[in-house]
This record gives sequence, structure tokens and C-alpha cells, in this order.
Amino acid sequence: MTKFYAPTIIGATTLLTIAAGLGGIQGAIAGPETFTIAANGAITSNEVFNGTITGQAGGPTNSNFCGWIANRPNHTFRINGNGLMSLNLSVVDPNGGVSRPFTLLIKNADDPSADPFCAIADPFSGIPAEIGGVWNPGRYQIFIGNFEQAGNAGRAPYVLQISQ
Repeated sequence: MTKFYAPTIIGATTLLTIAAGLGGIQGAIAGPETFTIAANGAITSNEVFNGTITGQAGGPTNSNFCGWIANRPNHTFRINGNGLMSLNLSVVDPNGGVSRPFTLLIKNADDPSADPFCAIADPFSGIPAEIGGVWNPGRYQIFIGNFEQAGNAGRAPYVLQISQ
């Protein structure tokens, strides 16, 4: 478990806990749709943020390679600073398991010509959709999808876990 301190919109300091394991998810909140990761690892947003974000996966758009996704990103984040940052993003069920074939599609919002990254969960072996590595500063769009069905019938709750 990694802990960060980051200012909230009113300037108070809030302890942010980022769950790195696949155990049960406690304290996940809906949103924010947009957050920033500073060069020192601090995560800031216009809402209290604790390192896990919930939402609804899927949507009406066929990504052609990474499942059915929403028409707009589920989340957008920015990495500030001049250097590189190690960051891991993974998608699991609200209970921390992997029972659905979630997809994790990440696009570089600052460079539309850049190839997107896609990860697909493997429910049979319990491996979540996960993308990690060293990231350049910039804006990134996150789409959480699935291969089950297009539209609202294929929508399913998820937890996005963020760790360094």
C-alpha cells in the first residue's frame, strides 16, 4: 500500500491511499473524471481522491481492438513535471476480483497520432487488465471497456487502481 499527501480544492491536506493489491477494495469512490499526478507523485483533483476510482465499464463504441468503450474517456489524467514517472493502472471488480473481461485503453491526449495502449483482463486466470511502466509528462485518456456486449447491456461496475 502506497500513501500520498495531496492538497484538495480547499487547500486542506488529505491522506490518499493507493491500493496496489488485488484484495477487496475498501473506500473506493466514484470519480473524479479528471486528476493530476505531480512530479513528486502527489495526486490532486477537484474532489477528494483516495487512489481507487469506481465507474461503469463498456459503452456503445467498438474500439476495434480493445472492446466496447464509452464515447468519451471514463477518466483523464495529467502527469506534471519534466521527468518520467513510474505508474501502474489496473481494473478489477468492485470486490477486488477479476470476473469480467474488462479492457483498459489508454490514449495520449497530447499526441493523437501516438499508438494507444490496450490491456485485456483474463477472468479464467484472475489476471486484471493492467498497464504499467514509465510515463512521460502529459495528458492521458482512460477508457474502461469490455468484450461482453455493446451499449448499456454490457455496462458493468469497475474499480480503477492506481499505484507507483
